[in-house]
Amino acid sequence: MNTDTAGTESGYDLNGGSAGRSGDDPMTGCPGLGPQVGPDEQLIRDYGLMLSASTRLERIVGKEFERHVGITHAMYEVLRRLEGGCTSMSHLAGETILTSGGMTRLIDRMEKAGLVSRYASDTDRRVQKASLTDKGRATLDHANRVHTQTLRRVFAGALDEDQRESLKHILVRLERVGRAELPSLG
Repeated sequence: MNTDTAGTESGYDLNGGSAGRSGDDPMTGCPGLGPQVGPDEQLIRDYGLMLSASTRLERIVGKEFERHVGITHAMYEVLRRLEGGCTSMSHLAGETILTSGGMTRLIDRMEKAGLVSRYASDTDRRVQKASLTDKGRATLDHANRVHTQTLRRVFAGALDEDQRESLKHILVRLERVGRAELPSLG
């Protein structure tokens, strides 16, 4: 990767400053914002950098799941949530970025693959629940190993222990703010 342009897609120069400091956009060669970037623009760029890093890491992780385990990242998240026992479709949807309809379609695919079984609740037949099958547990075990290897390479390998600890505290704070405003992702 060319370090002169690394990270400039999000408007941030990973070499230490804002893209456009020289007056030109290094990605296009077009005139940029110039040397002065106000605090509002920097706030927008910082947020964009966080989203860009998160999206890229998630795509890397997803490709590793598909290549080595044969499942998507969304399937992995469902397998992890079902590890402790059965749960309802609405609960799964509320804890992920999927709608209830999207979760139902995902569970349909996972059921066809033999990873989960689905059944009606004992107390309310309208409520559908899902649980892991033996194949789902074995797949989750394999996926956890692949995930750990991938995270060691692209996440832990990029940060030292103090940086990871600082990042964890920051993310916990941001998660609290997010949950206060939006308790469910569904």
